[in-house]
Formats: sequence, C-alpha cells, structure tokens
Amino acid sequence: MRSTKPDHHPTNSSPRIVGLGASAGGLEALEAFLTSMPAHSGLACVVVQHLDPTRETLLSSLLQRVTPLRVQE
Repeated sequence: MRSTKPDHHPTNSSPRIVGLGASAGGLEALEAFLTSMPAHSGLACVVVQHLDPTRETLLSSLLQRVTPLRVQE
C-alpha cells in the first residue's frame, strides 16, 4: 500500500521555491528559519530584505554562518 504522507525528499530536479521577506531588523528571524531548515529538503529560499541602499550589506555572509545551504547574493 502506498503512503499518503507528503514526500519530504522530492526526486525531481526542480526545487520548490520559498520566498522570505524581512525588514532590516529581521536577521534573527531569518537565521532561526535557516538554522532549522534541513539541508536536503529540496527547497530553494529567496530572501528579500529591506536595507539601506547607501550601505553595504553583509547579509549573505551572516546567513551563511548559520546554514549548510549555499548562500548566494
């Protein structure tokens, strides 16, 4: 008999995309989400954060510290 539980490890090569939005103060929430995200979930996360356009951001390096997932800007 086949299981009716959702497959948490997709076998196809197309990732499911998760969109995350945060204000400039949302770093802690983003870190908490990525820390709990399984490395082989088959999900791709797109992070959009409101930042000051006149300042350089360190967001990608800050997020890379807390996840084994590849972080790309």
